[in-house]
Amino acid sequence: MSSPPAPEELARRADEQKEADLRDLARITARDAGGLTSLYDRHAALLFGLLIHIAGRAAAEGLLEKVFARIWDRADVYDAALGSPRAWLVGLARHHAFDWLRSHGDAGDRAGLQDWPEAAGERRAAAVLHSLATEERTLIEYAFFRGLSHGQLAEHFGLPVDTVKARLRHGMHMLIEMLAKLSPGTRRES
Repeated sequence: MSSPPAPEELARRADEQKEADLRDLARITARDAGGLTSLYDRHAALLFGLLIHIAGRAAAEGLLEKVFARIWDRADVYDAALGSPRAWLVGLARHHAFDWLRSHGDAGDRAGLQDWPEAAGERRAAAVLHSLATEERTLIEYAFFRGLSHGQLAEHFGLPVDTVKARLRHGMHMLIEMLAKLSPGTRRES
């Protein structure tokens, strides 16, 4: 089992991914389908996991298709000043999922989803997530966006399960605290 990548390596990979995403969005804007294929290959698993989490597996496939159709139609509106391409993609997927929930009357049935920050708060939430220590942020992303269990995370990163649980718990606690400071009216009881 290999050790997890060093923070510098993770940062380098993130920069490479962002550059590739920017190139692909430019290709999509120029109506090059290869750009969409490349973007899909890099992000479909993440977006599919998010869509499953929000709307359920039954709706996720159709929603994923709609998200990528929207990317094809609207790649020209992406604004790098508002966040990374990945954050934009996650925002599109999230909006499609919540629109689907509202149109199907299921929004109230999915516990806690209405507590997630809306629109402008998304950028703040993404910034808060990225302000976490790399170890915590990476575990949270793999757990919540890729759907890995504690055991899978421990195996993937070569960590004891208790360490994974502790880092996830601490990271989530920090996220809740920081988001509560950004949105003082949405304080949650522990």
